[in-house]
Amino acid sequence: MRNNTELLNSILDRVNLSHEAFFDANEIKSWPKDFLKLLIDANFIKEAQPENSIECRGCEQNCFMPINTIPAQNNLPARIFIQCDKRDDIGRVAVEASELNRWHTSPIVIAEFLTLHLNMSQSAIYHKEPSKWHIGIYQGKKYLRPLILEMKNEINLLIAGHQTPLIECLEIDGTELTLNKNKLKHLVDNPVGTDETPEERRSRLLTRKQEIVASGKRAFIKIIAKEEGVSDSCIKNILRRKPASPLLFP
Repeated sequence: MRNNTELLNSILDRVNLSHEAFFDANEIKSWPKDFLKLLIDANFIKEAQPENSIECRGCEQNCFMPINTIPAQNNLPARIFIQCDKRDDIGRVAVEASELNRWHTSPIVIAEFLTLHLNMSQSAIYHKEPSKWHIGIYQGKKYLRPLILEMKNEINLLIAGHQTPLIECLEIDGTELTLNKNKLKHLVDNPVGTDETPEERRSRLLTRKQEIVASGKRAFIKIIAKEEGVSDSCIKNILRRKPASPLLFP
């Protein structure tokens, strides 16, 4: 049986591969005891719609079959079953309701997990750039920097020029799944320099402005200034700056 950290990494790999991962009751049985509860309590995984077809145990063929339900009536409880149409000697195969349970996680579930555990004041915002979510502004001891969740070759956190795998920032402490906030603070306070040109910065901030406005907020100047760690007037000047004209050759 895999340990909790290996299983957590496997879940992240599945999310990164398909952008949504489902786990049925049969798979959950193979997980370590209380691991599902740990993920649910942390809001890292959520209940999904019950299965509408499962593997039938009526015989050795193990067919996947649709679920039938007769609602409770006349003092009789609801009945859930598979109606076998493959053999004449099987008929109905009773199914327990718990066998239909399943759970799921996805990039947006993980993004909301991050906003919750970092006490962000707003929900995560999906970037126009594919597979990125703006989580919020994270504060270290010296700096404030935007935190981005990125789905690429693996699930990463982007902050202050750093790209670090999300799994390296997750910790399982007893019966709790937590974030290593000290690691994030260290990354924020030790930024990596970039070769961003003035025009690249202007383009990036214009994109950020559009995201903020689309989210219903108007004070985008103050928000961006806080994110960049500069004054409001500095952001105004950057956004007002006209793009450099291309050089024309005769």
